[in-house]
Amino acid sequence: MVASEIEGEQLNVESVRSSIARRLGVDIGALAPVDRHVEGVVEMVLDATANCQAPVTRERLSGWHAALFPTGYSGLSKIKVGGWRDDASGPMQVVSGPIGRQRASRVGRCGMSNHKSNSSAPFSRNWSA
Repeated sequence: MVASEIEGEQLNVESVRSSIARRLGVDIGALAPVDRHVEGVVEMVLDATANCQAPVTRERLSGWHAALFPTGYSGLSKIKVGGWRDDASGPMQVVSGPIGRQRASRVGRCGMSNHKSNSSAPFSRNWSA
């Protein structure tokens, strides 16, 4: 839930609980309505925990990304789902702050579009503070 807050998403705790209960077959009484954002986060977290010994491959990362962004949009911004970003529109940035006063807190050094391995190790080395 905290990771979603970083991206500005506020997930309803009851919806998350309902989604998890439904997927695990647990009866918790009246289930709260669940939206696609909650379903994507729950799907990704359940896969990560149930398969925690499995390597984090390109295919697995792409699946998680597709679960989080099933429409191909992040808010109103069209995004490339399930693929490595390239530097066509500049390096990857983590941006925060109010509209009009955003600032990049982290900037990627290079794109991942030419990354051929299934390993995610280069991903973790791809950031500068």
